[in-house]
Amino acid sequence: MEQQDLVIVNPPSTFALMATPLIWASEREPLPRHLRVLASNAMQPVEVSRPDETTLVARPAAGYLASKMDRLVRRDDRLLPVGARVEIPGMTATVLEVDARGRPAVVAFRFDVPLEDPSLRWLAWRVGRYEPFVPPAVGTTVVLPAVVVGLL
Repeated sequence: MEQQDLVIVNPPSTFALMATPLIWASEREPLPRHLRVLASNAMQPVEVSRPDETTLVARPAAGYLASKMDRLVRRDDRLLPVGARVEIPGMTATVLEVDARGRPAVVAFRFDVPLEDPSLRWLAWRVGRYEPFVPPAVGTTVVLPAVVVGLL
């Protein structure tokens, strides 16, 4: 795990997930090299497509920052416009579309390696727990169902 990037495709809450590494560290659990979160699917399905071998495109049904909890990490007066890029080690996120409020609606996540590379460990939230996620084949799309959680 220490040599891998943990990529969580659809946590029920990105805000709640922020405490997870602290919990792992306090319990002396191994920590991933990096933690990447692509799209919260609280109360909304997330469409995940793969245009090429290194990219996933995420389209949450209600867009990004749809819940009040998720907006705690990004204010509406500091939104990213179409074309905005966020580069972090191993990955670049690019806003492809925004909604009528100017919030990101579709984001492409381009990794430095093919998505099947063993340096990436993929998880998706399904039926109350995280399970291994296999990125879709190039040119295909999967839809991850909505998660119903409280406090959103």
